[in-house]
Amino acid sequence: MRNEFQDMDYFETYYFANIIHNVISDPLPYIRNMEEFHGDMKYANFLKPFPRYSSLHLFVEHIFWNLLDEQTNDKVVRKALTERDNDLWVNRDLKHHKMPHLEFREWLRVNLIDECDADQDCLIEYHHFLMNEGDCQLEKLNDQMVKEVFFLMFLNRGFLA
Repeated sequence: MRNEFQDMDYFETYYFANIIHNVISDPLPYIRNMEEFHGDMKYANFLKPFPRYSSLHLFVEHIFWNLLDEQTNDKVVRKALTERDNDLWVNRDLKHHKMPHLEFREWLRVNLIDECDADQDCLIEYHHFLMNEGDCQLEKLNDQMVKEVFFLMFLNRGFLA
């Protein structure tokens, strides 16, 4: 039997866990996102008996990607570029987990995009870069967050009930 340990840093994990708890406790305000999670025959994921990657894992992953989409707007770009110590949350999390990546400002410079011209579309392209060309760091961050939030939520018996 192979022993594998998972490093758990719990950086912003409670933030994500709180979101998961709020969505499960009162799903009506999030009904559109819930339909995306259950719709298109995705209910079949719930029929497998005791899969290693459980429905809770899938739900945490779904919330991670939705949160990433919600944080992709011009206001977030402006705030990240104008305030000195304000990075994108993705950059903060990647830095904390010591995942090498090209930060948003540096990515803009490499792609010859002036910070004044940066907008939501640039942020979407940057996320695609992190997924595809950036050594899949966004996927690795997602995996880390899913494991940490799952572990935290699995300890909460009231939530599981």
